[in-house]
Amino acid sequence: ADDSPTALKVTSSVLLKRGYKVYMVTDGEQAVRETQRLQPSAVVVDLKMPKKDGYQVCAELKSDKEHYYPILLLTAREDIESLVQGLESGADDYIIKPFNEMEFIARVRVMLRLKHLNDDLLAANKKLKYLSDHDELTSLYNHRYFVTSLEKIMRSSASSKTNVCLSIFDVDFFKKVNDSYGHLEGDKVLKTMAQHLSDSFTEDCIIARYGGEEFTAIFPDRSLEFAVKATQQVIEDCHKISFKCQNTEYKVTMSAGVCSTDVLQSYKPGDLIQETDKLLYQSKKNGRNRVTYCGSSLIK
Repeated sequence: ADDSPTALKVTSSVLLKRGYKVYMVTDGEQAVRETQRLQPSAVVVDLKMPKKDGYQVCAELKSDKEHYYPILLLTAREDIESLVQGLESGADDYIIKPFNEMEFIARVRVMLRLKHLNDDLLAANKKLKYLSDHDELTSLYNHRYFVTSLEKIMRSSASSKTNVCLSIFDVDFFKKVNDSYGHLEGDKVLKTMAQHLSDSFTEDCIIARYGGEEFTAIFPDRSLEFAVKATQQVIEDCHKISFKCQNTEYKVTMSAGVCSTDVLQSYKPGDLIQETDKLLYQSKKNGRNRVTYCGSSLIK
């Protein structure tokens, strides 16, 4: 990015000669817009440009938290204050014009190394964030994320006086699967059930692995009738899934409990979990492969 056609030609020719793909712009506004559009590996910016100067370009590009653009600042000014201001605005390095070709290319290569290192770091951080929120086996949200989300949703719903429903699912006789076919087969069952749950609910529902063979579904701003019918459908569809191991075909069922804040008259996450868990226990006690819900008279 440079408003001088001569400087632009000189700078770009040095880069093109060494096999780099170069995009050229002549003012600061274009520099910001085209950088965000093209997402280049490095940006070379002149300090003095129309519409937006190099300081403004650096500051705007560095405010993007999703992408990292290493910036090499070109300047004809040799006073320390200008260079310091450029670096404080977000530039990663600078070079004074007219520059030595070898030094310029060396500094560009440093920018590219910074880009690769930052991309690796961003990817690692995204992976860590994913792992902190998701269950490794099933790829559903994990227990910690479930609890945090439920607390947040309950606070918001308490303020807006909207209903929240919770379903807790448990795979019936899961120990028998592990004992009969081994833990690898048990893992396959859990992953299949997790995918079944994930595919069965609308996007606004938060599906998580609560622990072991238990799963949860949070229904923000949904009626009890909606949550019960959705949960019932999952239980019915689950029974249609067939598994095969060691030339033996078998089926797995799930039981569930469903509770809502409207019936419970409480927005405390612990109360909702405890009551839903009791309803799940009733499903287990009454024969499994079924749904038990609070306020059954409300459901037609």
